[in-house]
Amino acid sequence: MKKITLLCVGFTSLLSLQAQQTYTYSNPARAFQEGKEQYLQQQFSASEHSLQTYLQTADPSDKSKIQEAEYFIAANAYELRQSDATALLKAYVEKYPGTSMLDNVKFRLGILLFEQKQYTAAIKELDKVNIKKLNTSDENLYHFALGYCYTAVNEFAKARDQFKPLIGVEKYDKTANYYYGYSEYALGNYDTALPYFETIQNQPEFSPLAPYYIIQIYAKQKEYDKVKSYGKTILEINPNNPKNGEVHRIMGECAYRDQDYKLAAADFAKAFTSDKQLSRTSFYMWGMSCMQSGAYDQAVMPLTKVAGETDALGQNAYLALGNAYTKTNDRLKAQMAYANAGKLTFDKGAQEEALYNYALSTYESNAQFGETVKAFDNFLSIFPNSKYADEINSRLATALIQSKDYTAALNAINKLKTSNAQVIAAKENILFHLGVQQFDKKNYPG
Repeated sequence: MKKITLLCVGFTSLLSLQAQQTYTYSNPARAFQEGKEQYLQQQFSASEHSLQTYLQTADPSDKSKIQEAEYFIAANAYELRQSDATALLKAYVEKYPGTSMLDNVKFRLGILLFEQKQYTAAIKELDKVNIKKLNTSDENLYHFALGYCYTAVNEFAKARDQFKPLIGVEKYDKTANYYYGYSEYALGNYDTALPYFETIQNQPEFSPLAPYYIIQIYAKQKEYDKVKSYGKTILEINPNNPKNGEVHRIMGECAYRDQDYKLAAADFAKAFTSDKQLSRTSFYMWGMSCMQSGAYDQAVMPLTKVAGETDALGQNAYLALGNAYTKTNDRLKAQMAYANAGKLTFDKGAQEEALYNYALSTYESNAQFGETVKAFDNFLSIFPNSKYADEINSRLATALIQSKDYTAALNAINKLKTSNAQVIAAKENILFHLGVQQFDKKNYPG
């Protein structure tokens, strides 16, 4: 008896379902209405099925309903992110260019392009939308997507204007604060950007990001005490964040300005370990911090990263490299570094120091006599009034006399671009010795 009852119930249900389907197929108005209601209830798959059913049985003369049904079918495809969503939306606009839903369609096309990271194309599409035609939810998404697209293409002033209306909107508030602050930061409006980053710095999704902009802003504001305290806080809270290299760099520059060179060198070393892409200025500060703290061998690498460029920073780096090599007794490399610094004229003080040290290193390295004399003479010709002039003159005279090659020494004197009492005295001494040599050879004049 139970089996018979169950079979009857099953058969009755099947008949009922068939009856419903037959009714839907035979009642296009019902299918159309159900499709719209299902869309509003976010039953997008069911809505699409109902509307497709409607189109199969619709009266061809009922053009307004057909147009509306095709809109909702394209809208369902958008909501379901079907692969044909873009094609359906474009086809709808081409078929019904005067549609009252044009702004909604353009909006959806723009959002799909945004999601596909086609930011320039998305901007072009979204710019066509009259946002007054969108509901509140879509309007908020419009602002977010367009703001993000502008950020992606570095149009930060336009991005800022899109994120501003979203501040205070619950769904977007935190994100809007971040991107609004980021846009102001990118525009160089650091004071304006700061409070927006501070608002979200402790939010889990933004704590790995916002503090790193805050410390950069403190540095740009020259709030060095805040840099030091806030930097320590960041490193304690986020010890493994890959952005910590930037924190160490900023703290290193801060310590350098405080003349705490040992701490500065340590921070720069940590920054380099984390991020190999330090600026030339940071490398220079690191190298000079090592020099000032007596770690001459450790100064070579960062200074080498700076030297080589034909500018004042490169010239000073060459000079410092020469000093580092001198301290580590690598005289040949020291000479080369001083020579390179001496060729550049961006910083006259650095050039003077470099040529002076080059002349001394040449003299002390027992270089060929002619090279030593040339180095001394070159220095005096460029810096005749240098504070080192007397010392160089004295060493030049000594070199000429000690050479014992009086003929070569006399030739060297005659080629000098400079002259002074010491050189004249050295010349007289050389002439005397040349005369003695001729006398010993019984090479008398006449």
